[in-house]
Amino acid sequence: MKTMKKYILFGITLLMALPMNVWAQDEFDDEEDEVEVKARTFTQKQKQYETRVVKGIVLDATTRKPISGAIVRAAEIDGYSVLTEDNGAYELKVPVFTSALYVSTPDYNPVKIGLQRVEQQKTVTLYPSTFAAEYAAMTNVRGDYSATDFKYTSAINIKDEIQKQLGAQAYTKTLSNDVLNNIRTFTSIVQYVAVFLILLVTRNYYHYLFATVFFTLLQNVLLVAASRRLFPGIEPRGELPPELRRKVISDVKSIFMHKVGGVITNSMDNLVISAFLGLVAVAAYGNYYYVVTAVSGLVAVVYSSMTGGFG
Repeated sequence: MKTMKKYILFGITLLMALPMNVWAQDEFDDEEDEVEVKARTFTQKQKQYETRVVKGIVLDATTRKPISGAIVRAAEIDGYSVLTEDNGAYELKVPVFTSALYVSTPDYNPVKIGLQRVEQQKTVTLYPSTFAAEYAAMTNVRGDYSATDFKYTSAINIKDEIQKQLGAQAYTKTLSNDVLNNIRTFTSIVQYVAVFLILLVTRNYYHYLFATVFFTLLQNVLLVAASRRLFPGIEPRGELPPELRRKVISDVKSIFMHKVGGVITNSMDNLVISAFLGLVAVAAYGNYYYVVTAVSGLVAVVYSSMTGGFG
């Protein structure tokens, strides 16, 4: 009987202790859950920039099929990106000062494109990675876009606006000084010879003036032809806004008056000679002056050409 009581008391004690352990374990687990939730809680940083919406399509450059899952993000600005849909379309909010988008996806060369002012952007074409990138391993800015709209630009010069529209670094190239000097030397020599013959044969000052104007126009035409031959891809197109057109006209008028003033200033000697000595003396003075100028120009060309050889 005593043995039975011992077993009963042991069983009762065991039953009483078991719920306490279970409750303690549950309480400990709840504390762990609370600690874990608190450890994973974070505050998302809010973006402070004013944004605008841009839309477009990403296509395979070889098959012209849409590319889904491509990453489209604001170039050099973190926190603004989106994936293209099954039809290759994307819609992204970017800061208003964003100038370019960077598009990338596995197995394709990434592309950086310039943003336009309108919501709908140009179609992005990605070339497979089997094609070597034209400019760099990470950024492939290809030459299949053009900058055409310059109506409402805020850029300081045309180069900055082209870089903004293309999303690329633009490099300018000027006409070589050798080409300019060759054209000017050729036209000057022909002009001096022609003017000398005209004055010798006709002895008419008006013929001399017409010849001078003709060879000036000829020099400008030759310079334009040389520019088009050296830079066939550069062709100005489009229309200027009225405000800019008025400013250009005003600047051209100012340059024209400056040129007229320069001609008057440089021709005062001829006016003074003609007033006191007559047109015959002016013609003689002009002939000698142009001969001396032509010889001086020829000597200067020969001297500048020999300077490089002698060092």
